[in-house]
Amino acid sequence: MMYLGDFAAGATVSFKWNTFSTTGASITRATDGTIKIYKDASGVERTSANGVTDTEDFDSRTGVHLCSIDLSDNTDAGFYAAAHDYSVYITAATIDGQVVNAVLAHFSIQNRYSTVTVGTNNDKTGYALSAAGSAALTEGYATDGSTATLPQLLYMIWAILAESNISGTTNTVKKLDGTTTAMTLTLDSATAPTTITRAT
Repeated sequence: MMYLGDFAAGATVSFKWNTFSTTGASITRATDGTIKIYKDASGVERTSANGVTDTEDFDSRTGVHLCSIDLSDNTDAGFYAAAHDYSVYITAATIDGQVVNAVLAHFSIQNRYSTVTVGTNNDKTGYALSAAGSAALTEGYATDGSTATLPQLLYMIWAILAESNISGTTNTVKKLDGTTTAMTLTLDSATAPTTITRAT
C-alpha cells in the first residue's frame, strides 16, 4: 500500500495501480470490482461513488489502471475533511480467476503540515529614510558630537568627498552650494596626516 501524500481540501488525488496473473504477467481484470474509500481507522465508508473514476487498462496498457478521486465532491456531505486520513480499497475484483479485495493506497487531507499566516507589519519605527526612487533627500548635516539621520550621513559623506578644501591641518567641508561651510576637520599633520578629527 502506497502513501500518496497530504493534499489540500478540494484537490484531486490520482494514482496508478497494477494487476498481475499468478505468473506475474500483467492482466486485465475479468470483473472490475468497486473502488471504496474509508476514513481514518474506522469502518466508515464513503457511501457515494461520485467523484471517483476507475480507468481500467489506462492508455491501453494491460494491467495498468488509473484511479482519480475528486476531493471537492461533497455528495457524501462532510466525508472529505481536513485533518483526516483516508484509505482506498478495491473490492470484489476478479483477477486471473480469483476474487480480490485489497488496499491500494492511502492519503490525507491537510493532516501533515502547518498553516502559515502572513500578516502586515504596521510598525514603521526606525524607518528614517522616507524618500524613494527619484525623490530628493532634504540637505542636512549633524552637529559635531550628535547622532545623525541617514540623509545627514549621506550628505556629510558626499561633502567630504566632493567639497573639501585642505589648508594646513584644517579641512573645510562645504555644503551643496559650494560656499557655505558644513563642517571642519582637523588633520594631525599638514604633510603626512594619519588621523582626522571633526572640529566643528
